[in-house]
This record gives sequence, C-alpha cells and structure tokens, in this order.
Amino acid sequence: MAQRLRIRRLTTMEEFRGCARLQKEIWGFRDLDVLPPRWMKVGSRTGALTLGAYDARGRLVAFLHGFPGELGGRRIHCSHMLGVSSGLRDRSVGFRLKREQWRFALGRGVDLVTWTFDPLESRNAYLNLHKLGVVCTDYLVDAYGRSDAGLHRGLPTDRFLVRWPIRSARVRRRMTVGAPEPRLPRRARAVNEVVRGRDGLLRCGRVRLRWSEPALLVAIPLDTQALKARDLAAAAAWRERTRAIFTRAFSRGFVLEDYVPGPLEQGVGFYVLRKGVR
Repeated sequence: MAQRLRIRRLTTMEEFRGCARLQKEIWGFRDLDVLPPRWMKVGSRTGALTLGAYDARGRLVAFLHGFPGELGGRRIHCSHMLGVSSGLRDRSVGFRLKREQWRFALGRGVDLVTWTFDPLESRNAYLNLHKLGVVCTDYLVDAYGRSDAGLHRGLPTDRFLVRWPIRSARVRRRMTVGAPEPRLPRRARAVNEVVRGRDGLLRCGRVRLRWSEPALLVAIPLDTQALKARDLAAAAAWRERTRAIFTRAFSRGFVLEDYVPGPLEQGVGFYVLRKGVR
C-alpha cells in the first residue's frame, strides 16, 4: 500500500484544508489547535513546504509541513508537522515524506533541518533517530504549554529539539542506502529500571546514572498513549524521570544518537546516548 502512494507538493486551499482535516483525525485537535490552511497557503508563496501523500483512490492520507528559519545566523529549514493516518503507520510513509523534504532542503542550499518530537513516543523516536539519522542535545521542558487536545492531553509537552545535518555522510547513507540494523551497544544497560506491576503496566523505577560509561541507555514504553489511557499517573512518572535523565545527560556532554526498539513482549525501547558524539 505504502509503495502505491503518490507524494507531491501541495499548493491549493482545498489541499491545505485536507491537511487540517488530517490534523483533527490524527491528533484529535480542536479548531483552535489546527495549523490553518491560510497559513499553509501564504507559506507556499514564501518558501514553506507542504507535502501530501495520496492513496490509489486520491485520498490525502499523510502530510508534512515545514518552513524556512534561522538559527544563530544560519539559514535552516524548520520541519513543523508530520502526520500519517492510523492505518498506514509503520509502513515507511513518514520516511518517504521526510526523504522528499531532504531533497527539497538540499535544493534550497540548506544544510540543517530541525524539528521537535515527544521523547515518550517510540514510533517517532525510531523514525527520527534510527531511520533518518538526527542527533539531539536539547531538551525542551513543556515546550508548547499544557494542552487538553487529543494525544497531547494529560502530560507536559516536553520535546526533544533535534538536528538533521542533511549533507552529512550519516544522513546521506540513510536517505540513499537505508539505516543499519538496529543494535544496542555491547554491555550497555538501561539507567532506569522498568517494573511491570500486577496490573501489567510498565512503570519507571529506580534511576542509576553512571557518567563514566561511554554509552547510556534510557528505556521508554513502546506505547505511552495506551499507558496514559490506563494510568495517567504512571505516564506522568515516566515523563518526570526521563526528563531528569536527559537534561542531566545533555548537561554532561552526552549526545542522543539512536533509538532501538526492544522485543514486543518486553514493551520497551531504548534511547542510546554517547559522550561527545556529534
């Protein structure tokens, strides 16, 4: 199915209204939270990029939106939003949209793309870190303020601010050849204990940080949304404890460079941080 999708740049108000409908479907946004079609239309004339993926019946099933920006006097591309309909997730649709964005940014003479994502969303972690090759040294606490809209409801909107150096060998290889097989570093252990309760839910237990280690692993649930639906307090504890780990690790020079999913029966995946890697 994903291979039959047609991806193209969007330019009309009707196409942008389709993106607004998808935002409500994917994230449960209210009208107030939706990125307005008029914003996308203005952006299409001023350097922004909106891509759409259409199925064989001509339905918009995924989209991406980004716009030009500046960071420290350097011209960059800011990737703001990527959404895929629920029936097409885990089928490389997001990767294909990002690859088209990579080509667009290269053609505009840009060498860095940035965006944010929720540290507790494992699908986003795998796509961004492992398949796309982003790196991260910045953790934004409650980046967008508290929200009661859809998937954002219930937790502070903490985000990683990631960097995608699109001309690097690391990224070029992933865009042209593909990502390597995901593997955890040898002898590395998670710094946070994962405890499965009698109710079957995963909770974040004791944290033991070992700053002398060359690599740190940080465990997160594979499905935070399901956990949040059953026990919001448990999900909030994951947010608080992983926030403390990442902010302290970044302050000590560790770089977030990969995410490796664990076995489904374990229900967790692992971030990989290394000292001094860029």
